[in-house]
Amino acid sequence: MAIQRNASVAVIGAGDYIGAAIARKFAAEGFTVFVGRRNGEKLAPLLADIEAFGGRAIGRKLDARVAEDLTAFLGEAERSRAPRGLYI
Repeated sequence: MAIQRNASVAVIGAGDYIGAAIARKFAAEGFTVFVGRRNGEKLAPLLADIEAFGGRAIGRKLDARVAEDLTAFLGEAERSRAPRGLYI
């Protein structure tokens, strides 16, 4: 499946390891990355890291076990200017 490089990628569960690595990789490839994790305060270093390398990242507190959180997060990704890409 080919996804255009300027598309968006939503990473649900962008924690300190695997989720963050996935977000960094897609951002490095030119994707707009939406990242969410339960502890929203811990998103700042990931967002700063992605932006320091010229990537575009948007983060928000997200508890995927709460339907309203998930709906708001995915809605925000859909409303971005980046074309729809991939949800992880």
